[in-house]
Amino acid sequence: MKLAIVVPPVSPTMMDTNEYLGAGLIHAVLSEKGYNVDLYDFCNNYEPIDSCVEKLKKYDWIGITAPFVKELVVAIDLAQRLKSQGYSGHITIGGSAATLNAEKVLKNFKEIDSIAIGEATNSIVEFMSNLNDNEKLLRTASFYFNSSDKIIKNEPTGEIVDLDKEPFIEPRLDGPIATIVTSRGCPFNCSYCTIHGFTKLAKQPRWKAKSPERVVYEIERYNKEYGKKYFLFADDNFFGSCPKGEKRALEIADLLMQKNLDIYFSIEARVTDIKMPIIRALKGAGLYNVRLGVETGVQRMLDTWNKRTTVEQNLKAIKMLTDMGIKTHVNFILFDPWTTLEEMYENLRFIKEEKIYTLTDTSHLLYSNHLGIIGGTKLAERIDELEVIPWNFPKMTSHQYKILEKLDAIYDYKMKDPRMEKFRHIHYKWIEILNKKRNYMQKELRANYEKQNPYVVRLEKWLENVRELELNIFEYVLYNVTKLTEKQIMQEIEKHMEEFDKTTLGMNFKKFKELKEVYR
Repeated sequence: MKLAIVVPPVSPTMMDTNEYLGAGLIHAVLSEKGYNVDLYDFCNNYEPIDSCVEKLKKYDWIGITAPFVKELVVAIDLAQRLKSQGYSGHITIGGSAATLNAEKVLKNFKEIDSIAIGEATNSIVEFMSNLNDNEKLLRTASFYFNSSDKIIKNEPTGEIVDLDKEPFIEPRLDGPIATIVTSRGCPFNCSYCTIHGFTKLAKQPRWKAKSPERVVYEIERYNKEYGKKYFLFADDNFFGSCPKGEKRALEIADLLMQKNLDIYFSIEARVTDIKMPIIRALKGAGLYNVRLGVETGVQRMLDTWNKRTTVEQNLKAIKMLTDMGIKTHVNFILFDPWTTLEEMYENLRFIKEEKIYTLTDTSHLLYSNHLGIIGGTKLAERIDELEVIPWNFPKMTSHQYKILEKLDAIYDYKMKDPRMEKFRHIHYKWIEILNKKRNYMQKELRANYEKQNPYVVRLEKWLENVRELELNIFEYVLYNVTKLTEKQIMQEIEKHMEEFDKTTLGMNFKKFKELKEVYR
């Protein structure tokens, strides 16, 4: 029996990002049990969807990972194309987005044979042993099935997944960076977040963690066997916001220092978990970056989202990390449907006065990330209050948008404050223009970084200073959106950008692009 685990081809712009560990884990579990299973990462090693279909036709079972809505849509598209071309094997989709939308997927898309519910590590081996016995298969725990004209639902057993007993996941991406998971879940229930809903359906503890010994074993093995030096801890909440999690963090730090490994790592944390003694110990062990759940500088938004934090706590955590020399990536959501123009002024002051825009290399995310209403979350229960519109996924096909419409998995919306609706429309226009320039500059710098010539020097200068331009344009639009027309504002933004290009590049953008031919 030939099996395939698949990461769907979500977008060629997402190449070379990070490992899809859910797919890697299921591959490792099945391989450990002796199954003949291949893993295809069509995201990091992008291939057009038709090419994926040709490679997958030979397999008896195909499992597609869908941790997020876009992956789920592309997974369904891939399954439809396979079945339309005569594929007769079994197709399973798993992951958070698949779990939260399982019944809608099976009801609307008969090409999907089953959905893995929650964490499949305790049930996937039983599923495989039953695959050729349909009667047993349809009773497999933690799986929903399409069977004739009905959906068969088998809930998870509630058996706790022991993370220390899961097999080691071999890295598949080249380079010095490894992505690992040291814990799963989060004890909080932010109203926009799917983690709580997924964990509840999976019948797992709200937060569980690997032992310090297992975490350090993985880091040491990645370092010594694969040459990995930088570690992205892809946990939802590294500390678990509890004394047990703090103790574990200190033990991880102690063990890493005993090993004396030349490694660095990044964690995800709530602002209330930033405590100096623990951060100091982790820094000594290699902590260099914290992805911090700040989200906003507006208290009303924090309260609406059930963050159970304050703006003051946000500021305290940022200051502590900055004072300790820890690089801080501020997770930020610019607005939600109820945001007023006055609240945007609050966010502007927060970003500007606290210099939030200087803290991260991805400063543009401060301005481009707004709240999506995701099915299965508490905020989705308020959807009747809103005028919803389709969510915009870049590079999604018209057919994939039709799939998305049937899922009701994520919603965009018109702003309640009409001034904010005008602001949003103008805001995303200039963001798109500037991001296209930024992507070009970053691509050129990656291709030419070893060269030291005037072209590269100008690239570096533009990228080093663009965050100031972003802040200035953001502020200009915000304070003029009620005074000027869209046309007047966009004309002024164009002047801002042209002046910035001349200052950093020494010429306009068009002439600068011609300059690279001189230095080829």
